[in-house]
Amino acid sequence: MLRPETRGGSTHLCHGARPYRGTHTAGRVYPAASRLLAQGQPGVRGRSPTGRQQPMSSGVVIILTAVAVIVVVAVVLGMFVVRRGGHGLRRRFGPEYERTVAEHNGDVKAAEKDLDERVRRYGNLKVLPPTAEVRGRYSAEWARVQEEFVDSPTRAVADAEALLGRLAQERGFPDGSSEEQLAALSVHHPQHLDGYRRIRGVAEGADGRRASTEELRETLVQAHEFFVVLSGERRGQKAGGPAGRSGRHASRGGMRHHDIARGSQS
Repeated sequence: MLRPETRGGSTHLCHGARPYRGTHTAGRVYPAASRLLAQGQPGVRGRSPTGRQQPMSSGVVIILTAVAVIVVVAVVLGMFVVRRGGHGLRRRFGPEYERTVAEHNGDVKAAEKDLDERVRRYGNLKVLPPTAEVRGRYSAEWARVQEEFVDSPTRAVADAEALLGRLAQERGFPDGSSEEQLAALSVHHPQHLDGYRRIRGVAEGADGRRASTEELRETLVQAHEFFVVLSGERRGQKAGGPAGRSGRHASRGGMRHHDIARGSQS
């Protein structure tokens, strides 16, 4: 058993009555005692008899390698998910994707964050299918708007814009006077939203100038494409029932009035 013994101002590690090699004296530490003390201290890595540091165990090496592999895989997967998410948004939103990027001055990251937020907020919006009654009523209103264009193009465009807003609201989208409606519509009808954006801008005089009759006519024609989708006329045609025949009749009537309006201005 080792025990400390003090003699002449020096401390010796003794075994019984005999001093042990490796003693602490003033200003000097013997190697044998240092190794002995280090072995009794937690967290101090042992050394080989030659004084060299012993290599890490195979278990530690395996753990470190596994951690490194996991980190690399996580980084690669993260890059893949980000890239795939961008392509998915581009496919989903089509022209609306490019418009949003331009709106954010080319900042793709900011644009995709905007589009992601729209999907999160309005992707699960309960959109009501148009009934035959709703489809017929709004188709008749649209026909009257196109008749009105002959005498008052500006008022006809404003009425068409208001009609689209009411129809969208009746389908379950937010109020037509808010930007939320455009955001929600962009999630569900991104391919046809340009017509609605354009007619809203013209009706509100967003560019600060008076549109020509030809510009108003083109605006109404483009908005009609959005109206056909929103009112469900195409779905009615596919169904082939009475509502579909009514939708086709209203659509043809609308085009006929459009032709009259165009001819009256030429």
